[in-house]
Amino acid sequence: MTKKSAAPSIMKIGHSFVHLDRSGEATRQRQLTDQLRRAIIEGAIELGSRLPSVREFSNGLDVSRSTVVRCFEELASQGYIATSKGSGTVVCNRLPGELSAQQIAPPVVPTQETGTNKVGLSRYASRILDVAEVGSPRSARAVNPGGPPSDAAPIRKWRELLEKHCRHNLNQAECGIDPFGLPPLREAYAAYLMRKRALQCTSDQVIVFSARELRLDLISRILLRDGDAVAVENPGYPAVRQRLIANGARVVPIRVDHQGLDVDYLDMVQERVKLVYVTPSHHEPTGAVMPLSRRRKLIEWAKKNSAFIVEDDYDSEFRYDGRPIPSLQGLDETDSVIHLSCLWKILSPVSKIGFLTIPNCLIEVFRATKTLVERDMPLIDQFVLTDFINEGHLERQIAANRKVYATRRKLLVEALKKHIGNLSIASESAGMDLFVKFQAGADDSLLVTMAEQAGFKLIPAGPYYFAGGGQNEFVIPFSHLDEKHIESIIQKFGASLKPT
Repeated sequence: MTKKSAAPSIMKIGHSFVHLDRSGEATRQRQLTDQLRRAIIEGAIELGSRLPSVREFSNGLDVSRSTVVRCFEELASQGYIATSKGSGTVVCNRLPGELSAQQIAPPVVPTQETGTNKVGLSRYASRILDVAEVGSPRSARAVNPGGPPSDAAPIRKWRELLEKHCRHNLNQAECGIDPFGLPPLREAYAAYLMRKRALQCTSDQVIVFSARELRLDLISRILLRDGDAVAVENPGYPAVRQRLIANGARVVPIRVDHQGLDVDYLDMVQERVKLVYVTPSHHEPTGAVMPLSRRRKLIEWAKKNSAFIVEDDYDSEFRYDGRPIPSLQGLDETDSVIHLSCLWKILSPVSKIGFLTIPNCLIEVFRATKTLVERDMPLIDQFVLTDFINEGHLERQIAANRKVYATRRKLLVEALKKHIGNLSIASESAGMDLFVKFQAGADDSLLVTMAEQAGFKLIPAGPYYFAGGGQNEFVIPFSHLDEKHIESIIQKFGASLKPT
């Protein structure tokens, strides 16, 4: 038997050559994947072009077919190529998080003075326009923000506290100069997080934001460089993907099952993942709650890979069966978890303040950056929220809302099971919306119209998926539904589904 040569295998694809160095340290799959990805990004392999078959790659480079298959699977999961039976493998027409030559060109922005003045935008602004899909009917508003009903907001108590602090605290402007927020508020909120979410933190680690949307932007600015890989849930909230891509991240989708983000799947990602964004308390849209065992596994993964976990403690207040599971941050002993939380689901529209709880190792850099980004915040709102927490109003409000939402969810589930038999319902009892899936073949747009005519909302799950998926899957917001009418509107909807 003759020994194979260590000379590199070479194959031309498009305007690029693939070189596999058999004597190098990197595996052949890693070399093939990296070179194809780079050639696609740089345009040496054209968008929309067809790639050679698995057999042609195998023969041309003298590698096993399984090596080529694994390469194709990785590039497909990242959104660079698409494969289908009978059609072969083609390069996607649009790359994930990257800009085509046409998109990089400065857009034409009309002005009153010139009508067609050409304005050169920054790369950040260009990415914003790319991911925001400006003018598209499938905008961010197509995904339900899940806010509470107006009658659930603590308007009266908030007004009382607001009037009190408007009279007595207008001369305390010096309290608003700390870029991390009002110290008494941070102390009150840190105590609340330790008491209710089992966090391990001090007020020094808590940062207050005037708007919750600013938190992920600040994390991205501090921890990410252009091209850094960030793992996100798939499906997952689309605004998170858009925000990360706009900040230069390369998003890596990680599948979600009935227990939330699949850590074993994450562990198989061969590239360096710097951050993983996860919603363990209530996954949107499926409603999955990550069990304690998987939370520990995710923390071990972060420790092994020297990565940070961004834990969005989404909807953690509203769990209707059993006690809430402790937060990831409370289980972490390695300073790996950045904890995002806000009280928007309880206090909207009176307050939209957001909070970050960061590891001790990041305090200095976050303080320096927050000073430049958002140093002065509305002072009176922080005084009001401090009293609202310290006087027990927050926890009483959560308990009252939880009771109402639990009833509405129970009535909705019962009505769906009674009047509609062709759907599956998420088993996890948490959050303020319900994840349902209709039998295959149903027309999504028609179902949305029928639901609207019956008097409730069906939110299609398609936009939550990274690249396709979510057919016949929907989210039903139930916090706004009137208990007296839930069965009648579902009955009406069920009747419209029956063939005439």
